[in-house]
Parts: sequence; C-alpha cells; structure tokens
Amino acid sequence: MDPPRHHQLRRLVSQAFTPRRVAQMDARITEITNSLLDQVQAAGEMDVIRDLAYPLPITVIAEMLGVPTERRAEFKQWSGTFVAGDADATEEDMQAGIQAQNNMIAYFTRLFEERRAHPQDDMVSALLQIPSSVDRL
Repeated sequence: MDPPRHHQLRRLVSQAFTPRRVAQMDARITEITNSLLDQVQAAGEMDVIRDLAYPLPITVIAEMLGVPTERRAEFKQWSGTFVAGDADATEEDMQAGIQAQNNMIAYFTRLFEERRAHPQDDMVSALLQIPSSVDRL
C-alpha cells in the first residue's frame, strides 16, 4: 500500500492500538508463547521461524481482530497471500491468492458490520468507533 493511504490507515490504527490495549494482551501473549513452546518441547526440535516467529504474531493479531479459533487456519492462509509475493507463482497460485483475499475481505466486511451494530471491547470495535471523515474503514 502506498502513501497517502498507508499513512491514513497507520494513523487510524495507532488511535486504537493503545498501550492499554497492548497491556491487556500481555498475559494472553505469554499463554500463546508458552503453548507454542510446549508444542516444540513435545516435538523434541524447533525451527524458530516455523514454530514461534510465524505463528505467534499471526495468532495474536487474529485474537486482537476477533477471529475465532475455528477460523485461525483460514486467517493464516489469508495472511500468507499478502506476504508471499512469489515472482514464480503460477496462474493457479495467483487465482488461489485472489480467492483467499476475496474470502478475507468478505469475512472482515461481515465482522465490521457486526461490530458496528454490536460493539465489543476489542480492536475492531475500537477502530470502527474512531470519529473521522477521511480515515474510515
């Protein structure tokens, strides 16, 4: 995403991503980390990227956005389409990526509608409640 839209969205998110909200997640982030490390210990080996550096932020972000546990694998797939950017991707890969992005857009459109109607104490509700005429999700 290019400026100025990137700057608009970053400014919007920074209004909801407050130190208080991050502090509220501290215990949960520790739980998630411990769970991931328990899985590594049970497996008897560890790849830092695969086993911790990738799943930890994806899981935390999914929870902050209100993605239910049963949709986490799908959320990880959606997220992967945004960071993959493989120059060697086939037409089939590109179509699968487009479909994944469309699914993600549909999911979050429904979630935004739900949170507008029934706000909760979560990041999405906080983002949607920020008054702004320009930086609207």
